[in-house]
Amino acid sequence: MIKKFILTTLLFVWGSPAGAAYHKIVTSQDCPKAVQSAARILAGRMKLSAQDIVTGSDIVAVEGEVVLTMLPLKAPQAKSIEEAAKQIRSDGYAIVFNRGGATILGARPRSLLYAAADWHLWKDKTDGVYVRTPSFAIRAAQYDGSLPVDEYVATLGAN
Repeated sequence: MIKKFILTTLLFVWGSPAGAAYHKIVTSQDCPKAVQSAARILAGRMKLSAQDIVTGSDIVAVEGEVVLTMLPLKAPQAKSIEEAAKQIRSDGYAIVFNRGGATILGARPRSLLYAAADWHLWKDKTDGVYVRTPSFAIRAAQYDGSLPVDEYVATLGAN
């Protein structure tokens, strides 16, 4: 009885380990450098290797995948993807969780950098849609060299 109480308390305090298990990040072949950087940042936070970042043409993630893509959508997509895309504003992004995968749609390349930096906000979600439309007041920041520029921009939210 006391063991069950302790285990329940620990899961409540630290969260359930039941979040999605991602093992691959997919980008398009011709994606901008900022999207490639977002994929590297995500891989680092998800404890994946560089070999786990692949290119592909599918926009809808399948189980275990995180797909990074930008607006505008190039072809008609699943209704959940199209509805999520309509909710994105400014530098925002939307994430559609479906069947153990996550499709991240960004308004701009830097939107995907922000999504990578916000990984802690969405990493445990497994279904539905997560939309974030940040309003960044930081237009310039002093770069101190402690991080690569792309990670600095993503973490700080500099525009």
